[in-house]
Amino acid sequence: MAVPLSAGERVSFHDEQARRRRGTWRLAAICLAIAATMGLVTGAIAGPFVMLSLGGILNLIAALGIFPQAANDAAVGIGQWAAAKLDLLGLVTDNLDKLETWHDHTVMAERLADLLPAFLPGLALSALLWIGFQRLARRDGAEDLAEALRARPPRPGDLEEKQLSNIVEEVAIAAGLPAPRVLLVDSPTVNAAAIGTSHDHATLLVTRGLLDTLSRDETVGIIGHLVGSVGNGDLAVMRSLVAVFQVKGFFLTILDLPFRWSAWKALASLGTVVVHPNPAPARVAEALHSVEAGLSTDATEEINRNLSEGRFKTLRLILMFPLLLVMLIAIMQKLILQLWTLFFLGWPLAALWRTRRYLADSTAVQLTRNPEALESALGKLGSIPEGGEARDYLFVHAAGHDTGPNAKGFSTRRGIADSIQPSLAARVGRMKAQGSGLVGWTNRITPGRVLGYGVLSLILGPLVGMILVLVGMLTAGTVVASLSFGLVVTAALLT
Repeated sequence: MAVPLSAGERVSFHDEQARRRRGTWRLAAICLAIAATMGLVTGAIAGPFVMLSLGGILNLIAALGIFPQAANDAAVGIGQWAAAKLDLLGLVTDNLDKLETWHDHTVMAERLADLLPAFLPGLALSALLWIGFQRLARRDGAEDLAEALRARPPRPGDLEEKQLSNIVEEVAIAAGLPAPRVLLVDSPTVNAAAIGTSHDHATLLVTRGLLDTLSRDETVGIIGHLVGSVGNGDLAVMRSLVAVFQVKGFFLTILDLPFRWSAWKALASLGTVVVHPNPAPARVAEALHSVEAGLSTDATEEINRNLSEGRFKTLRLILMFPLLLVMLIAIMQKLILQLWTLFFLGWPLAALWRTRRYLADSTAVQLTRNPEALESALGKLGSIPEGGEARDYLFVHAAGHDTGPNAKGFSTRRGIADSIQPSLAARVGRMKAQGSGLVGWTNRITPGRVLGYGVLSLILGPLVGMILVLVGMLTAGTVVASLSFGLVVTAALLT
């Protein structure tokens, strides 16, 4: 219900920014904890892969006659260590149903602690890959979005576009930042985005529809949001979030190598842009997206087609039979990662990015001192320009766009059910709280709401508990199966 805002419901942009920064840290900590837990799933198969690769390198060194005895002994030592961890894993699983006393639980905790080092090589590799994917994304800087939208420089003879350049310079000066490059997108939609690697190398993409629709003050508000987002470090935040999915996709792409040709193409594309000194932005984006495709259901469907369609189907099945266990582990890994993203990682990640949007809005208020203009501009924003769907999170507004069976937006491509951008109504409400009007939407807690939430909790509580137990059991089973398979192969090949 719309009611006048009381003094207690007012908030300064400084307080709003402090609140959003605290929210960022809390949500980032939650995302990090969940991502680390998910890392144990991929680490269960990545750890043995690292050990096996290291052992193979040592055997190659020995074959080349470089310290052959020492290299050979080191490779055998890795295999023996894997065999010891495999025996410990078997001991743990065999005694899980025999825990009765506190002493039994203490002994089991000690054994689990001794088993944790088996995950460390995979977790270390995950961390290195996470850093590497972020650095690779910096080489792209989302410039592929500018290419996809056919963005162009402002025309010197166009007064509206010249005014836009002046506005960007004014807002950048107010923020104490270098003026971002400005590119125009010839689209009637009303929207804008910020891309780049940092505040020193940022670009603003503004649709022609925005210039034709918004007043100068409203345009200043939108530019204030974009410049504030850049200055707040949102570009780096999103690179970090996306890199989490790229690491998971990389490991699954490795597992899919025997079963789908696109996995080979993805690794080849990734290797090409890694070694190239100056790859085209579109090539970098294509490589990163192809690696992430390992997480999607399309990869599983491609494997099914390869096994069930085409000529020599029976021969292919016979040849791939020894790799059946690898395919089963890959399917289990994908299922668990999708479940964890859906139930655990997706909502805090989406909430984190929504918090960054609120922070950018409050920064715009600080830079422009005109919350009314930004509120008015938000109400006129439209959809994402065609070709920008995959980078919808970079636009000022994309809520409600990432829906439907053919959606290509950030959330759909990564299995996130929640919207990564707040609704326009919620953002307008925060503008009102910061002084854009005397009337606003409040969210007061009433006895009826408390009763409704209580009844809903009683209904959904048992269901949520069952889901948590089921996901936990599937996760534990996947971790044990993946680690067992990896340790068996490592021990067999290196000892």
